[in-house]
Formats: sequence, C-alpha cells, structure tokens
Amino acid sequence: MAAYKAGAKFASVTVTGLGERAGNASMEETAVSLKHFYNYDCGIELETLPSLAEMVSKASERALFPYKPLVGSLASNLF
Repeated sequence: MAAYKAGAKFASVTVTGLGERAGNASMEETAVSLKHFYNYDCGIELETLPSLAEMVSKASERALFPYKPLVGSLASNLF
C-alpha cells in the first residue's frame, strides 16, 4: 500500500501466497485493500478471487489454508 501511495503503477504479487516468502504480496489481499482503502479499481473482478484461489490450489496440489484472508474456507464471505 505504501508503494501505491508513493506512485507505483505495478506490483509483483502471488495468488494464494505461492511465492510469498520471496516478499511478494498476495494479489487477493492487495486488490481488496486498494479498493477498500484507496477506492482504486485495479481491474480485477474481486468476486472471482475465491474461485481463482481454488483453481491455483488444485493446480499446485497445495491445500488452501482455511484461515487465508478473503479466500480461505473459514474467511468471511465478502464477495
């Protein structure tokens, strides 16, 4: 969010946190934060994020953490 506020036009992000240990932000959390805090629409259809996360989880053969913000099975349904 600080980078966006400072004028960044692009972000290196991940889906479901794959690659997050390299310092990349979560796309779903970034997109929702930009919309919520800055009223900035980055062009991502936010309601599709849960199905995208599920698709990435299946393709990577890595279970989606239930407490993953926004897209985990125990997260509140915001979409």
